[in-house]
Amino acid sequence: MEPVFLWLSALTTSPAGSIHAKNMRYSYQPHDTDTPPASEKAVDDGGQIYLQASANEEPPPEYRDRDHDWFTPGRLFRIFAPHDEEIHEKEFILLDTKNKEGPGLLIRTYNEGEEAANRGYFLRSHVSVQNYQEPNKRHGNAKRKIVYLDEYEDQAVASGTFIELEHTYNIPFAKYRCVDCGVLDRSSLQDLRRGYIDWLKYHWSID
Repeated sequence: MEPVFLWLSALTTSPAGSIHAKNMRYSYQPHDTDTPPASEKAVDDGGQIYLQASANEEPPPEYRDRDHDWFTPGRLFRIFAPHDEEIHEKEFILLDTKNKEGPGLLIRTYNEGEEAANRGYFLRSHVSVQNYQEPNKRHGNAKRKIVYLDEYEDQAVASGTFIELEHTYNIPFAKYRCVDCGVLDRSSLQDLRRGYIDWLKYHWSID
């Protein structure tokens, strides 16, 4: 267990940006793969193409500046960051916070076909997010990991919403405008953290 906890501690002290991206930058399918019009492209001195017009884009009104104490562990939020395509308009959940940043996991919505395509690996590396249910009405599942929104949250999640345990980011959240997507109840946050550690143990073959 010791290497796992040392690694988790490093998450909160790493430089801002995607930890996962340093090793697996393009291992998942982005939400938007459309090629922008040529008028929106520019090339820097190194020849890299980036989106010039979108970097100056004003966020929709649902993206708002948030106080630092709004970013609590278990918070689900979507980020507006047109200068950083890797996180722009993607949804995350915070595992923990430290000062103005913290380790987070990517959230995506899948259809049944995507979920079934590689079911064994999918069930190990993903956690289902569901709307609040009374504890005595929650149906256990020996294989699927499930977490629930807090009972006082007005937000709701779409069917097929999953947390990706393999996509970890160190997010400097205080610099971005965000949409509130809810927060997990306390027991679900604990379950998510346990599931995350179990995933690391499996992925790294640590007994």
